[in-house]
Amino acid sequence: MMTGKNSFRICAVITLFVILLAAIAPAYADPVSAYAAGVTSPKLLNSTPNPALDAAALEAAGQYGVPFDRDVQISRIITTEDGRYYIVEYKNYLPLAGGIEVLAENGTKVANSSQAKSILKAVAWTESIQSLEN
Repeated sequence: MMTGKNSFRICAVITLFVILLAAIAPAYADPVSAYAAGVTSPKLLNSTPNPALDAAALEAAGQYGVPFDRDVQISRIITTEDGRYYIVEYKNYLPLAGGIEVLAENGTKVANSSQAKSILKAVAWTESIQSLEN
């Protein structure tokens, strides 16, 4: 059974942890300069490099982040008959808060889950074919 003193200690420790985490986490890193510096190297699938479009998509990806994101990068770029899509990977200081998003060429998030799944399947198939060819 927790007493008032113990619950106060637990709250104080959690508060201190959040304050320290916020102090060491960059509020919003500049993803465009990281891309320009060559920090991110997305894998191109059925695509040709287009630094201007890729940098714009990475900048747009920053708006979909969550608190304590520490890294946002484009991991895959695929061109399908519907257009160019970006698989954006978010890494977070909190273990379960990271993830991926599928962005369209104009920087908007693909909200339709069936469309996102078909894009991710296209990525998987393209990577499988490329690995067999090599």
